[in-house]
Amino acid sequence: MHQRYEAVEEAHTKNFASILDFGADADANANSSKEQTRNVWPSDSDKLRREAKRKLWNWVASPGGIFHISGRMGSGKSTLMKLLVESEEMRAKLEEWTGDRAFVLQKSFAGLLRSLLHDALKCCPGLISNVMPETWMRAGNVPWHDQSALEINNKEVRAAFDRLFQQPDHCFYFFIDRLDEFMVDTLNGYREENVFMNNFDAGNRIRLHELTAKDMKQYVEDRLQGIPQQERSFLVSEITSKADGIFLWVTLVVRTVREQIENGIELPDLMTSLLEEES
Repeated sequence: MHQRYEAVEEAHTKNFASILDFGADADANANSSKEQTRNVWPSDSDKLRREAKRKLWNWVASPGGIFHISGRMGSGKSTLMKLLVESEEMRAKLEEWTGDRAFVLQKSFAGLLRSLLHDALKCCPGLISNVMPETWMRAGNVPWHDQSALEINNKEVRAAFDRLFQQPDHCFYFFIDRLDEFMVDTLNGYREENVFMNNFDAGNRIRLHELTAKDMKQYVEDRLQGIPQQERSFLVSEITSKADGIFLWVTLVVRTVREQIENGIELPDLMTSLLEEES
């Protein structure tokens, strides 16, 4: 279930920082005029990033339906999704959203899993020790006269639900009614295929490959620190301009550049090769 999540590599520490940082707007506005004066990045790029962050955090503050992160293959969708899952600020904002609602657990995904797990184990109590071994052991160590309830966190429930469907001798089916009252909003990442682009609201969409130019530049700068400034600036410009928003392509090219330098390729030859092969 979580195989894809675990397979996503750790992001470069500075990638997507401006999208994840709730407090970055003030800094961005303060630095905007300086950046325009230096003409390092076009103002349209900064506007796109600020608008993307505004859309995302407005949705987090008051979710409505599906928010989608679209992007070309290799643009970093899975990386950003993983960072959002691990973001303490994201968790805090979502807790604010759910904090004042009555019967939140009953109408949440966590509540749904608990209900389904409870009903399944009520029908098949012999599976409890296999599906929830830690809870079973804790319950066995509680004195018979102690009537306090065992606390079972959401992580344990998800793990138990996964184990439930791994039982070789049992099959389960569930009838679920009134899903219209189920309080779930989803944040999805996908490639820009017509079926998604035509059917999902553009107002709840950010196009990731349009937002990563600065992150790419920073990544290339950091990974090529040992190269003289003039040559490094050339490589940064060439690589990022030809990336077309595809972060995976940037990482592969930078890796190749580093390997060639380590193998003794002279920088002028490397720069000429990059111009010829990637033009």
